[in-house]
Amino acid sequence: MIFPINYVVCDDAILCRARRGGDLDRSTGNGMAAFEIDGADLVYHEGWSVLVIGQCVHLTNLSELDLLKYLRLLPWVGEERELFIRIALDEVSGRRIHHRSSSD
Repeated sequence: MIFPINYVVCDDAILCRARRGGDLDRSTGNGMAAFEIDGADLVYHEGWSVLVIGQCVHLTNLSELDLLKYLRLLPWVGEERELFIRIALDEVSGRRIHHRSSSD
């Protein structure tokens, strides 16, 4: 499944928030997950893409959850996002696309 999310990178993981009982909650649990982020510059015809694959867990440790309040990982939508999800940076790959001029 693919979901748009807001996230932060902290130490060796990607952290995001989800609604308990929602699709992201049901599809993450203790398994592997993929996370992809892309960027594009339409003026200069350049871009980049990063893919992370890693173990995905729901955070329940109170000391970990206390630290999260300092990361400014705030939900963008009006619904509560009480579940915190951690994706380890087990495998990271990416590429950058550079504009080539006609003389190249």
